[in-house]
Amino acid sequence: MVGETHGREASYDFFLHLIDKAQTRHHCITVALEIFANEQIDLHRFLTGNASLDEVRLSHVMDNPPYRRFLERLAGKVRSGCVSVLTVDAPPSMTGRDKYMARRLTALAHHDTFTLALLGSLHVLGRLDWRHKPDTVDQPAAYWLRQNRVSLFTMIQNWHPGCRGQLQGIEGPEALAAIRRVVSVAKTDVPTPGEARQLADAVVCWEGK
Repeated sequence: MVGETHGREASYDFFLHLIDKAQTRHHCITVALEIFANEQIDLHRFLTGNASLDEVRLSHVMDNPPYRRFLERLAGKVRSGCVSVLTVDAPPSMTGRDKYMARRLTALAHHDTFTLALLGSLHVLGRLDWRHKPDTVDQPAAYWLRQNRVSLFTMIQNWHPGCRGQLQGIEGPEALAAIRRVVSVAKTDVPTPGEARQLADAVVCWEGK
């Protein structure tokens, strides 16, 4: 699972690179995206060249030029290689987005399919300790996947001045700072270094703001 900050071109370039790498090892893979599940048919029609991207309803958070360019490039991989795409976000009328995402991803795990998921960084954290809500309310999708005993590797991406733009283990100071920046968006308790190890497996920290 790869966490991203929505609308960052480098994030989508990185994920497309991961798809290429995964295909050299597994050939056929599934890509899971933070797009409404009820858009699955329309997205498939677009990815296979039978519809316009404008026919796919994207959330206001996901509907940005870099993400649209990413989907156009992903369509090329779907048409030329063994790549399938699953929409995993809960439809707008539903609540419990992360539990819903986890159910969709758990079903893939049961098919023994190698899956790469690109979701907002908060969805791929191991857990969130909310100051104002019960412990198990609004936990990330990765939390529920581990509750379902799904094996996964999670990484988040973050932008900060001075970052080197490379994959880092969760132990380093830059990685811990990136985790804390992501968690601060949710206004949850700030993790200690020991707790950070429970939130993600790795961090890609890019130069920028």
